[in-house]
Amino acid sequence: MPTGDQSIQAVLFDFGGVLLQHFDGIDHTAIEERFGLRPGTLRRCREQDSRYAESRLGCCTHEEWLESVRIALRQAVGRFGDAVFQAFMEADRPLNQDVIRLVDRLRPCYRTGVISNATTGLEKRFGDEFGIAHLFDVVVGSGDIGVTKPEREIYLHTADRLGLPPQVCVFVDDVQRHVDGAIAVGMKGFRFVSYPQLLADLRSLGVRA
Repeated sequence: MPTGDQSIQAVLFDFGGVLLQHFDGIDHTAIEERFGLRPGTLRRCREQDSRYAESRLGCCTHEEWLESVRIALRQAVGRFGDAVFQAFMEADRPLNQDVIRLVDRLRPCYRTGVISNATTGLEKRFGDEFGIAHLFDVVVGSGDIGVTKPEREIYLHTADRLGLPPQVCVFVDDVQRHVDGAIAVGMKGFRFVSYPQLLADLRSLGVRA
């Protein structure tokens, strides 16, 4: 493992938009086009018109949030609501395989982790749904600790679980304000824009990516 007070010892990732190809892993456009919905309908029902804000803080369960999405879709699109919800539930959630392979390569020399604004039970879904729990030393979902990015507590909680100071961690997220939150507690941070850029960013810190 790298040595020295400021050398990177842990590489931490956001989930949606980094480990997942889309922000929630789902191609919303494909579903909306299939049912003739106005662009943005699914995302609005998923986030704004559901209990999503509550779920990210652990104020309702993942299952309760999903039920609220179903209800929101019924209200938004009428009789097609249940069919749209079923399509949402059954949709592929493709992982960004380049990034997943990178995590696997990092594992022998670095600790790896996830910091995500997510509904409850994220770590369990990493194993049951995505089969990647073994790639990470820690998976921190906001719904499980009641704190969302970019609040400082979620980054400090993650570093503490790893037993490392924030200064030896680097965090990658597709949202700049979440990167800024990590930097504010002493972590290094990069906004994810592409896989080649991610490699260049990590290598600029001496990470053997």
